[in-house]
Amino acid sequence: MSRTFERYYLALALLLRAGSGSLTQAQLEKKCQAAAQSLVTPQGTHSADFIDKSLFEGFVGLLRRRGVIRADAEGRL
Repeated sequence: MSRTFERYYLALALLLRAGSGSLTQAQLEKKCQAAAQSLVTPQGTHSADFIDKSLFEGFVGLLRRRGVIRADAEGRL
């Protein structure tokens, strides 16, 4: 369960760091996957689910469906 929370925290932290209107969903997902990969390698763990793009995609999609975040006319979150 902690890996799930870490993944969610990572996505939210990257989104907040980028700021409103800076990233598209695809860009955010790519940044999440890259950041997760950099965290997995130094720890020596090989958790494929932690870096799975579809899990980041699902989380960001859920946030959009629930109205927590939304995209502007250009698709930026």
